[in-house]
Amino acid sequence: MESSEVEVVARVAAVDPQGRVLLTQRAGRDYWVLPGGHVDPGEPLPAAARREAAEEAQVPVEVGPLLCVWEVFPGRRHMLQCAFLGRLPGDVAPARTEDLGPTGGVRHRRLVLPEDLGALR
Repeated sequence: MESSEVEVVARVAAVDPQGRVLLTQRAGRDYWVLPGGHVDPGEPLPAAARREAAEEAQVPVEVGPLLCVWEVFPGRRHMLQCAFLGRLPGDVAPARTEDLGPTGGVRHRRLVLPEDLGALR
């Protein structure tokens, strides 16, 4: 990848009716993240966030407004991460899921109250 290329990632901070935030964790990793991933060429950012939540957490998410944008520079890469506010239409149970995206793998999903987010990595 050329150093001038920017990778774009769309994420969603989806909240259930009880106010809990949806997080996913790839098996074997010790940290939790908002569901999200790379945007396909020509794909609108909100559609990418919705698709990634479906692939990673296997739940339907209603994607709302853009929440924030930030840059990360892992190694020699340049990534632009965009997070949308989202809503889970119903109750979602914590589960072990199979990531349906191109990288595959097993993920775990959980719902966390905002006040408990600080205790997670």
